[in-house]
Amino acid sequence: MPHAGGPPIRPFVRVIAVIDGANPSFDYYLAPRLAACGGLEVRTAMLRTGPGQLPAAQFDDALVLFCRYATPRWLAQLERLGGRVAGVALFLDDDLAALSRDPGVPRLARLRYWWHGTCHWKRLGRLAGTLLVSTPALAQRYRQANPRVLKPIGGSAGADGDSSADGPFVVAYHGSSIHRAEHRWLQAVAAQVVKRSAGRVRFEVSAHGGIARSWRRCPGVVVGPWLPWPQYRAQADRRVDLLLAPLLPSAANAVRSWTRRIDAARLAAALLVSDVSVYRVAPEERALGMYAPLCPEVWTETILEHAAQPKRCRLLAALNRRWLAAEAMLSPAEALCVKQPATARWQLLLAPATPG
Repeated sequence: MPHAGGPPIRPFVRVIAVIDGANPSFDYYLAPRLAACGGLEVRTAMLRTGPGQLPAAQFDDALVLFCRYATPRWLAQLERLGGRVAGVALFLDDDLAALSRDPGVPRLARLRYWWHGTCHWKRLGRLAGTLLVSTPALAQRYRQANPRVLKPIGGSAGADGDSSADGPFVVAYHGSSIHRAEHRWLQAVAAQVVKRSAGRVRFEVSAHGGIARSWRRCPGVVVGPWLPWPQYRAQADRRVDLLLAPLLPSAANAVRSWTRRIDAARLAAALLVSDVSVYRVAPEERALGMYAPLCPEVWTETILEHAAQPKRCRLLAALNRRWLAAEAMLSPAEALCVKQPATARWQLLLAPATPG
């Protein structure tokens, strides 16, 4: 379990955000909040390169903010620096402990979550003064650390899609390898959709390795490469009418957030989900078919209904963009840190958010 047993975070002059390369966790949760702190010096440092990429003086009075992962080299550097740093914090948007034990997650991925995550939690906990998490459910799971909840913040949404354009209705699933169980579950759905649509629906998935090979056994399904985050984030011309987001029951899935809403908005797509609570589906969205229970037959019928009613699908996509626009409005209490005018330093807002 992560904990925050380190010294309290004192006022700081800069933030050193430690990231494992470009990733959605940093872009959806931390980067927008840091950018909103006008005048705050923010340095991003690569997890795998280690602390040697920065001059030692950069750590003086700095807040070191780990995004998901830590390494022995980083922790050893912070132990050597001691009180020179203003403090250490950890942000989690997944239950890494649950993922490292989940047999549905590929073995190498489970090892990664253990090695870069839970393996170092005890040591990191002696340094970290606060824990930031992505959902009230995850905060409850790690409540002994008194974590603060940060909701995701979407970027600019894509333009309105046009499901009436020439060509088939495009249905897509972009789940990563940790969603191997969802990939397998969707294959029966895809087979029926392709068969019954008689060419009206183009079913696309992004996958690699063994997951991609399993999809290639599904006739008619278009299997594309799994894109690194920067390329996926930058896509503006990829047509998707309906983005799928099933979540099978698991400890990790129970604490996920609604970031797929942001992905759908960027693609100008409607979204079909299996969990009303995770995605906080509004009544109007549910009435238009954003939610379907985890039953292959029901998902097949729902997808075919969306393909037959493109105007309803476009309305659902518009409702999602409206929902995200409302969520993007941050109150002062939801900011990450505030400036102290008397000292020209910054203070991390530590009060835990009220679960809801």
